[in-house]
Amino acid sequence: MNPIVSVILSVNSNEKLLDQTFSSILSQSLKNLEFIVIIDGSDPSVEIIARKYIDPRLIVVNRPWEGLTKSLNYGIEISRGKYIARSDAGDYSFPNRLSKQVFFLENNKSVGLLGTCYLEETIKGDNATEVIFPTQSSVLKDTLIYQNQFCHGTVMFKKQCIKDVGKYRDEFVKAQDYDLWLRISDKYEISNLPDILYKRRIERKSISISNKHEQEMYAEIAIECALSRARGEMEPLYKLNNIIQNKQKNTFISERKANSQYYFNQGRRLYKERKFNQSRYLFLKSLYSWPLLLHRWIFLFATLLPTILVDIIEPQWKKFQRKFGIRI
Repeated sequence: MNPIVSVILSVNSNEKLLDQTFSSILSQSLKNLEFIVIIDGSDPSVEIIARKYIDPRLIVVNRPWEGLTKSLNYGIEISRGKYIARSDAGDYSFPNRLSKQVFFLENNKSVGLLGTCYLEETIKGDNATEVIFPTQSSVLKDTLIYQNQFCHGTVMFKKQCIKDVGKYRDEFVKAQDYDLWLRISDKYEISNLPDILYKRRIERKSISISNKHEQEMYAEIAIECALSRARGEMEPLYKLNNIIQNKQKNTFISERKANSQYYFNQGRRLYKERKFNQSRYLFLKSLYSWPLLLHRWIFLFATLLPTILVDIIEPQWKKFQRKFGIRI
């Protein structure tokens, strides 16, 4: 009998807390699953961890390094599940995560993509922040075109979606998930569970922080492609070549910029939860590291306003963003 869910993990080194990631998937309350681990680069230390688990549901594949996009696509190709779920190395899925997602998708046939809210904390287990996403499909589709509303490691999507819209696109070496979510949202309803079912571990100098600028450039092109599809125009995938050329000219982001982006991201999540005092502190730290970005000053000013006023202004600002194509 085929598993109902195929969980795909791509890892290219022995990440901290990787053992906990394995345990959290194989101890899920939902038992009818397969756990496909793609070792992208054939790191023997990862295989040593995998060998600790004597479980027929665990499938370990060693491959020469090709990057996340191609590894995930290979995992999809060999998967047998009705649904594809993701996990990132070092992260933790709560025991009932998969069962809740399957239950929801089985009872909401129009939904093709389902994420969850999550807890973000440092590798040491401190500075935990709850990240809460919208749940309604109409709201998500309205905001997804400006900002990713899914944590990649939390998602589950129908394998049928891949047949309808295609896999992760090889051209997107970053923001490959965002591009796929936008394409799925063209044909399916999308949703997030309101529950916190996942724990994402971060480090300030992690890849997602240090390569934030490059990630955003790929995301911008994913957005442009989505807007072009909506207008019935050809997607501007040729612009991806410009990113490669720019990367060759400038292969790193300064430590100050990386720190600034880190503090701003953390502050913005707290701002969304209306925790203005805490978010103000983080916005100030962000501006101290890199003070030349106007939109961060705007967010800092907004933390000084009464919550009731922010609640009134924010919907109008989002309408303004949509009208003039402003994304911050």
